[in-house]
Amino acid sequence: MKLNVGCGRYYLQGFINIDVNKKVNPDHLSDCKKLVKNFGKNVAEEIRSYHMIEHLPQADATTFLHQCYIVLEKGGRLYLELPDFHKVLKQYLQEPDVLLHKQRIFGMQRNQFDFHFWGYTYKDLRTLLSSIGFVKIKKISKPDSNKHGGPILVMEAFK
Repeated sequence: MKLNVGCGRYYLQGFINIDVNKKVNPDHLSDCKKLVKNFGKNVAEEIRSYHMIEHLPQADATTFLHQCYIVLEKGGRLYLELPDFHKVLKQYLQEPDVLLHKQRIFGMQRNQFDFHFWGYTYKDLRTLLSSIGFVKIKKISKPDSNKHGGPILVMEAFK
């Protein structure tokens, strides 16, 4: 089983596309903090999440990552794409009046799901993933999608 959590309108073939927003018509309507309840333990070979984790309060993001760890089978892969907070802040400091830089920090704010609650750096996320039990955590240089443009942090980790 492969899961695309927080899919929005970014559907992946061969994945169960999951979102809390029914307007995007996901394959499975669910809160990302309920993966174990909805899918079970040790059942997914891969979980991907594109530009979703920054939309969660920090405690909820930690819960989501714990859920991913439990749902992944041994050796299963977690793939994350999100704004690189360190690089986004650098851009903002160089050009503070550019609206796009502020939107990358705070979200586009077009609806209730479109706010950024937290910003992650590679070091932050690596530390968090490691504390949960993930191994072989690494930064990937080329994003799978870069659906939002801008400085992207791409990481993978394994159970």
